[in-house]
Amino acid sequence: MIGHKARGLIVLGGVLFLFVGGMLIGGAGVVDAPSLSGSGSMLGRVFQKPWFIGQVLAGPISIIGALIAPHVEQSHARVFEIGTLYTAVAGMLNLMTIIDASHRASRGDVR
Repeated sequence: MIGHKARGLIVLGGVLFLFVGGMLIGGAGVVDAPSLSGSGSMLGRVFQKPWFIGQVLAGPISIIGALIAPHVEQSHARVFEIGTLYTAVAGMLNLMTIIDASHRASRGDVR
């Protein structure tokens, strides 16, 4: 939106690489969304799976991953944790990019 197309494509590639890489490392079950139904408050269920907050920041790909995850078996190995970390870092990188773009737009660094 601010006209930095090359920067946007590089970040898009980085976020997708991290997210898909995390899913390839740990399996499709690494995107583990909190249950929408159940006992307790929704906030409490989100706090039980805080990594999903980072994962959902990656965008629509994380929602697709969350829809696929219940249909695959989850691993309890170390690679599952690494895959979860990669997908959460991808979302946080996307958030940092959004903050950077809004800061550049407020400074008038628009092409």
